[in-house]
Amino acid sequence: MELSSSSSDAGGVSVTSVLAMLMRHIRTAQVESTLQRLSIPHDSYELEYNILLSAAPTNSSSSSPSTTTTLLLDAAYAAGLSRARVVDTATAYQVCYQRKYPTNNNNDDNDDDAEKKNKKNKVVMVVDMGKTQTTVVVLGPNKKTNEKEDDNEEATTGNNTMTVRSSIRSKTLGAGSVDLRLYQHFMENEIAAALLKKKNTASSLSNKSQHRLLEGCKKLKHLLSQLPEGQVTVENIMDVDLKLSLSAKVLQELCQPEAEELKRLLGRALSEADLVNNAEDEEELIVSSIEITGGGCRIPWVKETILEAVAAKTTTDSAAAAGAVLSYSLDDTSAALGAAVWGEEQQDNDNDEAAVLEETESRQTLRSFEEKLTEFDQNFQDKADLMNRIEAHILELRAAKHDRKYGKLLP
Repeated sequence: MELSSSSSDAGGVSVTSVLAMLMRHIRTAQVESTLQRLSIPHDSYELEYNILLSAAPTNSSSSSPSTTTTLLLDAAYAAGLSRARVVDTATAYQVCYQRKYPTNNNNDDNDDDAEKKNKKNKVVMVVDMGKTQTTVVVLGPNKKTNEKEDDNEEATTGNNTMTVRSSIRSKTLGAGSVDLRLYQHFMENEIAAALLKKKNTASSLSNKSQHRLLEGCKKLKHLLSQLPEGQVTVENIMDVDLKLSLSAKVLQELCQPEAEELKRLLGRALSEADLVNNAEDEEELIVSSIEITGGGCRIPWVKETILEAVAAKTTTDSAAAAGAVLSYSLDDTSAALGAAVWGEEQQDNDNDEAAVLEETESRQTLRSFEEKLTEFDQNFQDKADLMNRIEAHILELRAAKHDRKYGKLLP
């Protein structure tokens, strides 16, 4: 999610207003309704919401929040939230991984010096490929702790704490790009041949047919993520059922541009992580684990590209350079878990006032507008419920006519 103050309004409704609608729905339809089912009075205490921002952290040293963060907090206030924090995806993954695999307790007394050094200098790359975007995060030891310092006590503090060394995101690369490549391939081949046979133009393919073709491409992608060859049937394409077949090798050739873009993304993340010049004894830090998550990372060529990019970026001539393995320790809920844990840590570290949303004139205007829309939605829902009750009553009366005892009394 990335917003800017220059976001244009659509029909008089701003981006912040749309976000406020979404957050209010999450608050009422999911959080508060869940607490109600559990018989927990949600109004007896203040809830704090941690908003996950899928954007790379800024390198700016300014303490003022970014435009995107400000808009999100404005929307949170308009949605009726009194406490909220914003955390980026990279930090959420770092916190989640640190909580699941704490490195500060990994050094056993029985470990030799080499083993302790490997644990201390452990570097983890997280690759999250969703449908529309891809995020790459490199986690490793704090750069400051890798520098030689005179004060040994200060140098050892936090040596085993993983930090975000780099975070890169692509807003165009995702699993949906593979669907579009397949769609384009079949439109230029099978569909084009069928249209030529019927002497039709490409514009004669209806929107529904195009949608069914795209859904078929998505199913074929899922098959090719597990099998070397796959075939699906798309119903009612120009009055016929069209069979689409392809091999994983051909799919990899079709997606070569996406593979090159992924390599550049991974290479940039490793370059900004600065693994070469920031390690003790001027030794290069090695990526020991690659955590992959998201549906796109299930595609075989995506896995191969990740391993190739990491191996190509590693300059150390040793067996450990090719020792990075793909791991599935994180899943789609890891970022949300990390955001929740991060929020708890922030409550312990500060005076607990940072999450309080301050009331401003602009925020009050947004909340008033959102309350009016909520009232309109509630009135519309009440009217729909009333119509459903009336319809149910009419159906009940119609069914009563067939009652053997009193049905004959009805006109």
